Amino acid sequence: MKLYIPDETYQNALRERFKERVQFVDNKRTAELVISGRMQREDIGPSLKGVIIPYTGTDGIDLKALNAHNISLFNTHAHAKVVAEKAVQLMHAVLGNTVPYHNRLTRGDWSHRNDQFRIKWISAYDTQVGIYGYGHIGKAIHRILEPFNVKVTIIDRGKAYENVHVVENLEALVEASKVVFIAAPLTKATEGAFTKSLLMRMQDKILVNVGRGKIVDEHGLYESLKQNILQGFGSDVWFRYPKKLESLTPSHYPLEMFPNVVMSPHCASFTDYSRQAMMDDVLDQVESIMAGDNSRAINLHELK
Repeated sequence: MKLYIPDETYQNALRERFKERVQFVDNKRTAELVISGRMQREDIGPSLKGVIIPYTGTDGIDLKALNAHNISLFNTHAHAKVVAEKAVQLMHAVLGNTVPYHNRLTRGDWSHRNDQFRIKWISAYDTQVGIYGYGHIGKAIHRILEPFNVKVTIIDRGKAYENVHVVENLEALVEASKVVFIAAPLTKATEGAFTKSLLMRMQDKILVNVGRGKIVDEHGLYESLKQNILQGFGSDVWFRYPKKLESLTPSHYPLEMFPNVVMSPHCASFTDYSRQAMMDDVLDQVESIMAGDNSRAINLHELK
C-alpha cells in the first residue's frame, strides 16, 4: 500500500511492522492512504482510499470533499485520557490558586498567611461540573473526577448515559455548573458556541478549554475576565499560534495579564506515554484497513 506520512518516526515504525507491504510517497495525490491532520480537496488523488488523522481534531480536513469521493476518515482516541488529565490539571491549577500563590511566594509574599486577609483556594470536592463534548475526552474527565464526588451535567445527544445530569442546551449546562470543561471538536455547530453573551453571564464560574480555541468568542472571553465575571480560565488551545520559533502570545488580547488565567501551549497529548499509544493505535488501524476492515471509520454525516 502506498502511504503518505512525512513524519520519520511514524515511517520507521510502519517500515518495521509492515516491511515491503508499504511504500512511502512524497505526494498526497499518489497515495492510497494518507496519515495526516491536513487534507483538502486538491490533495485527493485517484487511488486514495482513506485518511487517518494521527490525533482527534478534524478541523484540518475537507470533510465534504472526502464524503463526495467516498473516502473513509479515521482518527485516534488513544490519547484521550491524557488530554483529560491535562484538563483536570488546569482546573486544579485555577481552583487551587496555584500560579498566583507561586508567583507571590517567589517574591517572599505569603499571600497574607499571617493576617485576616489570607487568600483562599477552592476545593474541587462536591463541585458542579459541566462537560461540553461528552466523547472520549469528556468521559475520561468524568472518570478522573469521580473521587471528588462531582455532579456532572452534559447536553442530551439522544444516547444512553450513566451518572450524569442531562440538559437540553449549552445555556442550561452553564447555568447548572461551577466548572465548565470544553472537550468538543471544532465544527460548524461548535465554533463560537461560547458567545460573548454567554460568557458575560458566567459569573463566578471556571472555564477550562481542551477542545479548540475558536469554540470560545475571544473578545467575550477577554471582557468576561476583565470585568471579573469569570472566576478563572484555563486553556491548552488557542486563538493564534506561532510559526516555527516565533515568539507569540496565544491571544489577540492580553489574557496573560490576569492572575486567574492558566495557560498551556497546546501540549495536552505531548507525553511519551500518549505519543506511543497514539502511534500504536494508528499502526493497528493501518493493519485493519489493509485487511479491508473500515469499521473504525468516522461517520462523516455526524460531523456538522
